[in-house]
Amino acid sequence: MTSDSSSRAIRFDPFLSRLLNRMPGSVVESFTDAQLEALRSAMVNPERHKLDIRLSIPIPFKRFYLVFLAGPERRSKARRLNDGFRLWTPANTMFLLLLLSSLAVTLYNGFYLASSLTPSVSAEQSHPTALPWIEAEKDCTGKYRDWKNGLCFDSDHSPDF
Repeated sequence: MTSDSSSRAIRFDPFLSRLLNRMPGSVVESFTDAQLEALRSAMVNPERHKLDIRLSIPIPFKRFYLVFLAGPERRSKARRLNDGFRLWTPANTMFLLLLLSSLAVTLYNGFYLASSLTPSVSAEQSHPTALPWIEAEKDCTGKYRDWKNGLCFDSDHSPDF
């Protein structure tokens, strides 16, 4: 293949065509083959994020997507300031409020479920507990103690004793 045909091939590369079609023709013609090859290499081999979740949300008659990306910050402070990202836009605020309220409802329901599964015991219920270190009926003395079947039972303890 000649250098002229390889030059034409890189200019019609499918990876570059979308990018080049968005630029004015004079700018596209100013790129050298080495610059186009570097662009193609950057587009074909992007650096992956540690967390990369991309979801399409099926809403009738609309097309929405949701992307979660996370990884080490590689941009300089000047570039981050130049990007002009604003966290508190109306859409971002609405999303964060929905996310936080969903988290609050989930936590509330989880705690409610956990508490409903825990048996409730009133303080008025008696839960006699055997005291194995008392071996004689004469030593089983006290307001809430009873001697039964050779054991001293104390009914003053909580069920958690």
